[in-house]
Amino acid sequence: MARSARSYQREADELRASGWTYRQIASHWRKRYRFNPRVAFRLAHGLTQADVAQRWNEQWRDADAPKTAKQISYWEIWPRPAGRAPSLDTLNKLAFLYRCAAGDLLGGEDHSHLDTAALRANEPEPHAGGPTGERMTGAPLPAGTVLSRVTDRIVEDFEILTDTYRHLDYREGSGRVSADVGAHLHRMLEVSNRTTNTGTHRRLLRAAGDAAQLAAWFAIDAQRYQ
Repeated sequence: MARSARSYQREADELRASGWTYRQIASHWRKRYRFNPRVAFRLAHGLTQADVAQRWNEQWRDADAPKTAKQISYWEIWPRPAGRAPSLDTLNKLAFLYRCAAGDLLGGEDHSHLDTAALRANEPEPHAGGPTGERMTGAPLPAGTVLSRVTDRIVEDFEILTDTYRHLDYREGSGRVSADVGAHLHRMLEVSNRTTNTGTHRRLLRAAGDAAQLAAWFAIDAQRYQ
């Protein structure tokens, strides 16, 4: 019997609680379950294809050509004959929804072992015990994205990105993310008048307050009192 997206979400939640990034989960599941990368990242978030289409349409509204679960399926099936190749713009937008790099969604053969410098690098594979110190996977908005409406789901993305910066600070220090957090806070304040309802507006302000507190701690840590 095929597992549901929600059952994979429960497994992903356990890994996330142990500190795994979405990239690590997807990489692990590609080997364990033989998923292609687009399926692996979607299921790492516990999403159905319809969920992805809905999030896409909320983020990039197009009344004339809204995305459907069928289109998400076409991109996931590719490069098999029934599939359709996703464009670079499509990959960039999927990467934003999945909080990864666009290149992570392509798969293909990996010949990086032929790079002689890789023989000297320490690049451990993800394992069941916890994170391996990969770079941040929370993703700011793609260049050119204009938020005309701020929904609860977008606020959730802001909240998760703040948490990502916080965890990266724990691992690598505030100097690694201080400037990014400032830009992240500015982005939230910039769109604070575009929320869809009062509840979302209050949630966005709380999220901005959390990011502001984090930015303040970074400033104290770096002895930059502003």
